Amino acid sequence: MKKLLLLTALALSLSACSGDEESTYPPMVTEMALFYSDASGNIGSFTTDAGQRYTLVSPFTKVAANAIWRFMVGYVAEADGRATVYSLEGVELLRDSTRLTSIAKDPAGFISAWKGGGFVNLHLRPMTKGGQQAWGYVCDSLRTNPLGGTTHYLSLHHRQGADYLAYSIDKYLSISLDSIAKESGPADTIQLMITTFDGTIQKSFGLSQ
Repeated sequence: MKKLLLLTALALSLSACSGDEESTYPPMVTEMALFYSDASGNIGSFTTDAGQRYTLVSPFTKVAANAIWRFMVGYVAEADGRATVYSLEGVELLRDSTRLTSIAKDPAGFISAWKGGGFVNLHLRPMTKGGQQAWGYVCDSLRTNPLGGTTHYLSLHHRQGADYLAYSIDKYLSISLDSIAKESGPADTIQLMITTFDGTIQKSFGLSQ
């Protein structure tokens, strides 16, 4: 897979037309998706985690060529397989931080965790004052499970750093299943530990895509 770029690498300008109060609008869907740019630096389509591909009504231009971005996207689907994008929220791809000399497990607010699109996805609510925080994941151990597969025990690496606990923000993160294991079987699993403001929680997922 090509390297997924962060939101800061892509400057997108979105605008929505406003009508009178009696106008009706089709329902907007919000879900995670991958956006692809071509060799000319144009984004003409995206694919949702459910595998649905849409062509953009208004393509994005002048971005990095031959790249992939991961976003939480709000869009309205048209009948002809096209979609109009109304919102984009950058999703940070977490790297394997196991070999770092110092691992942090600072707390963050937890909203949800789910698997989709070849990723384990997290919706967290950290506290910030606009400073920098570090995120990743750590492989704590590998163990054979009762089904004969391998269970990967992971924990979330989160370093609050000098960023003050001033206010909460929504943050989306993804762990690529390919980064955990290049090959997996139906009995392989993930146990992910997350330190929250309410204590440590554990989420379980199958590793196979």
